[in-house]
Amino acid sequence: TLRLGVMHGDLAPWNVMVTTNGQLAVFDWETFCAGAPPLLDVIHWLLFRPMLLQQRSPDALFAAVVHGIEGQHLRSVASRLQCDLPLPSLLVLYVVDWITRLEVEQQGKWQPSRARMIARLGRILRAALVVGGMRC
Repeated sequence: TLRLGVMHGDLAPWNVMVTTNGQLAVFDWETFCAGAPPLLDVIHWLLFRPMLLQQRSPDALFAAVVHGIEGQHLRSVASRLQCDLPLPSLLVLYVVDWITRLEVEQQGKWQPSRARMIARLGRILRAALVVGGMRC
């Protein structure tokens, strides 16, 4: 069974800070939701910043999350949360969630920057499906 939890929805370095007394503060909760699959915030932290700021290719990001140090971090967190979904399945959930939210935000308006983001996410989705043993 898949245990659902809460999700910040945009957990990234620009939405987190350490206070002067050393506590972690997380803000910008506008995309928060309950009943979310596990680890989507962790995947977002690992994927979104490098994709957005470093312009890393979707293929390189996917490889890093499945095979690299990012994947090791994700597997470690998944183990602590007792989540046994394979990484490709988690990536599929993440990508579908983000594409859905980008589409809702667009509200039918064409925005090239969002279209590029959806295309990048689509390439990650395709790689996750192939590694997960699905043909597309």
